[in-house]
Amino acid sequence: AQQEADKVKKEQAEKDAKAQQEADKVKKEQAEKSEQAQKEQEEYQSQMKAKAAEAEVEKIKAEYQKEQEQQAEYQKEQAEYQKQSSPSEYQASPEYQYSGSVDNNNNNN
Repeated sequence: AQQEADKVKKEQAEKDAKAQQEADKVKKEQAEKSEQAQKEQEEYQSQMKAKAAEAEVEKIKAEYQKEQEQQAEYQKEQAEYQKQSSPSEYQASPEYQYSGSVDNNNNNN
């Protein structure tokens, strides 16, 4: 009877060991799947970050472009304004009289 009991115990131990191995295998597979999913998630997020960064760069470029255009517009308006300003206005402010950039015709009239 003792032998019979030992045999049953041994079989049970083997079954337990097999079940444990099976469980470990499943756990390992789950861990690998989970790791893979984690990696994919991280990759996806980094791609999203890259896309967001790209979009940000494009936005900044567009804003810069717009600023440049506004700047150009402003300079054009300034030039128009100065063209329209009469020579007497130039003479009224001393910095224009002594500045070499003003054409001398205005000063020599």
